[in-house]
Amino acid sequence: MIDRLALCLLVQFFCTAIYGTANDFPRGIQFETQGTWKELLAKAKAANKMIFVDCYATWCTPCKQMDRDVYTVDSVGRIFNSNFICVKMQMDSSRQDDEITRKRYPDAEFIRRKFRVIGYPTFLFFNSAGKVIDHRMGAMDAVAFMRMGVETKSSGSKYDSLLAEFRRGQGDSRLMASLLWTALRLNDTAVANEIFGPYFRELNAKDWFFHDNIQLLSACTKTSSDSGFRFFFLHSAQIDKVMGSDVYAEDEVQRVIFREVVKPWLEKSGFSDTLVGWPICAEQITKRYGKYYSDRVLLYSRMENALKKKRWAEYTHDLVKYLNVYGPHKAPLLDFVLNNSAWVIFQHSTDSEELQQALSWSGEALLVNPNGEYMDTYANICYKLGRMDKAIRWEEDAVKIDSMNMSFKENLLKMRNRKPTWPLQ
Repeated sequence: MIDRLALCLLVQFFCTAIYGTANDFPRGIQFETQGTWKELLAKAKAANKMIFVDCYATWCTPCKQMDRDVYTVDSVGRIFNSNFICVKMQMDSSRQDDEITRKRYPDAEFIRRKFRVIGYPTFLFFNSAGKVIDHRMGAMDAVAFMRMGVETKSSGSKYDSLLAEFRRGQGDSRLMASLLWTALRLNDTAVANEIFGPYFRELNAKDWFFHDNIQLLSACTKTSSDSGFRFFFLHSAQIDKVMGSDVYAEDEVQRVIFREVVKPWLEKSGFSDTLVGWPICAEQITKRYGKYYSDRVLLYSRMENALKKKRWAEYTHDLVKYLNVYGPHKAPLLDFVLNNSAWVIFQHSTDSEELQQALSWSGEALLVNPNGEYMDTYANICYKLGRMDKAIRWEEDAVKIDSMNMSFKENLLKMRNRKPTWPLQ
């Protein structure tokens, strides 16, 4: 099986063969620093190029990782500079913003609203006519990012023609699956609804349990009346086995129940500290879905309500309980879940038992993926527990692995000077 380094080298080889040598382009992606959105659309049309827009926020850590680890890669630059007008759109504002960023505030707000940018980083692709052809969200490594660019270049512009082919009844199941994914990424609800029924009616019962089809059902399941909800509710063990997680199906069921039963009560009460709807919600969920989901959804709901109200002691207590009882013990991104949960406990808890639990989670994440970020989490929890020497050693290792990360260096300096590295409540 080809390893990660070999795959990266192979992609770079083909990129060089197709797009030229490293000297043909400046290092990394060259983002446009001038021009309004209308002017950029005109430039793309004149050059017959697509547009790539990186929607980011100044506080977004994954966005900074993309800037540091992906956009600076030569082979990434060769693909994106050749085929796209590349633009960065800052979705928030800060006092440090330069004149160019401030001038783009109206364009950024238009893009955020028009194309439903709800998380960062979000990647938007437009054809030369200014029509959105792909919409993705979430940080990725250089190889995955290059693959996304190549796929968008080769197939993204064919969305309308492939849809017309489907409507003429000429497409097979692979075409329908591809169109359905594209429609979902573009928030094209009408087209997604049009394709969903015919696609899943063509499948055999066993085909519903294929990994990609389970993901499609997840993306298309919004309410308890959707066919996907019944599928997740009745076949959780088999679905979890396919997805490599012990809670995949249960999380999908919980998501719908929370949205339909609990969320309306929370919104009606203004997310009250003493919600009279809790017993009613519990009774409704138990009656329809059983006590397991009643206990699970209500604990999750109280945890989310405490988070919204910034009642940190209640939130961290419920978070520890929720993850220990209902959280994943096996999942593709288990290390990510464990590290992020441990970091939340570190930032907001002063309870030694909760911090010890967080240290255990952090240690498990480190065993799976010993990177600088996870080392920083482990070091900070050790420090808050009073294990000074051990904390400093781990933070020094984090700095060695990622010497460009200023937050690691700042944490190390605070530890050496015996100053808090966590937010003061």
